[in-house]
Amino acid sequence: MHGDGDPSTYTYAYFDDITLSASGAPTAAPTAIPTAVPSGGTFGPTPVPTPTGPLTPPASGAPTPIPAPAGGLGAACGTHCGTERWHVKTMSDPFAAQVNRNVQVTTVDTLWNAAVPTGMNAQSDNVRFAPWELQAVQIRATIVGWKVEADNDFHIVVADLNTPNETMIVEPPSPACSGSCTSGYGALFQAARDAFAQCLGGQPSNRFTPIGRPVVADITGVPYFDPIHGQTGVARNGVEIHPVLSVSFVSGC
Repeated sequence: MHGDGDPSTYTYAYFDDITLSASGAPTAAPTAIPTAVPSGGTFGPTPVPTPTGPLTPPASGAPTPIPAPAGGLGAACGTHCGTERWHVKTMSDPFAAQVNRNVQVTTVDTLWNAAVPTGMNAQSDNVRFAPWELQAVQIRATIVGWKVEADNDFHIVVADLNTPNETMIVEPPSPACSGSCTSGYGALFQAARDAFAQCLGGQPSNRFTPIGRPVVADITGVPYFDPIHGQTGVARNGVEIHPVLSVSFVSGC
């Protein structure tokens, strides 16, 4: 459930042993509640990762593959920062190793029009959905504005170069957060945050701030689908590049 009006606060409610009642005598005996849980003991969508196999050499002129994780600081490192699909956001989920690190060049428009994965919801943590959540990508986009989220992510809104009304969110998480520091990508997260701060004029505030000038950047990372809950600049399907692993500025800095 999400409805308390604060886009950075989530309220979850879980109900069990539900009974639906109405006036008058029932027309049939109620169906017994199953006692068994699904195979594996958990509810939710079935993971649908697509094994990518060994990395194939990138085509001539293609972006450099993202590096393999360098190893984290241990299972207990970092502070709690976020909850919703947090392991997928920080590349600390069980299927992160299956992400194809050969970077595919794409556009905001292509991601903006991608189909929302069937079965994806706010509780789809430790689950990746093919094809996009298993493929590193690079987009060239105009930076619209930014802020820092309550979970310490840099929330950066970018627009398609040819269709500027198509916007999406890209976010480098904080390496000081749990998940981020165990992912092995913490140094890349910090380098991306530092690059954004250097180009955009210091650290972002907690209020969304338009950039005010045309800044174009090549942004590399892994797509992720976020349930839509009123995020500033969110794509029509909730897709983000989250986490951002590197950024290279083309113009405007």
